[in-house]
Amino acid sequence: MSDPPEEDELLEVVNERNEVLGILPRGEVHRRRLAHRACHIFLFNLGNELYLQKRSMAKREMPGFYDSSAAGHLQASESYEQCAARELQEELSVSADLVRIGGLAASEKNAFEHVGLFVCRTGQVPTPNPAEIERGEFYSLGAIERWIGSGAQGLSPGFVLLFALHRGPISDFLASASSLPAG
Repeated sequence: MSDPPEEDELLEVVNERNEVLGILPRGEVHRRRLAHRACHIFLFNLGNELYLQKRSMAKREMPGFYDSSAAGHLQASESYEQCAARELQEELSVSADLVRIGGLAASEKNAFEHVGLFVCRTGQVPTPNPAEIERGEFYSLGAIERWIGSGAQGLSPGFVLLFALHRGPISDFLASASSLPAG
């Protein structure tokens, strides 16, 4: 049996405290601009460069924009950790030890998503899922900061917001991860 269309995927609708109110199809959640849950993953290589994906032009939201390494909505009854591991595998064929470093509360700025942000470091080469990702590339943090500083053209606003708000925890993770074997 094939997966249901993306619009029919069931998402938990949550309140401002991220408490579940009910379950609705993704299309309705987005149309009504209801708060829901998502995770983003920042995948770093052994050189501490961050992998950015260029979203497929077939995607409904932000087609062709560069975005977090992997991201997705939590399925009904799924934890943030389970979602992050699933999305990393589905989108990039990578399995790695994930560390949650923060997130965002749902707001208009981030498409009404309560976001959990995860980081990981690996020596594995990502294999982008062509249904989700046009291509991807590793960038130094300095190059990403310059890109954002010059107007962030082509970067998804959600990624820019997450990157800017979590720059300190990202640096802390990379400093501690550099002395550990890659996952």
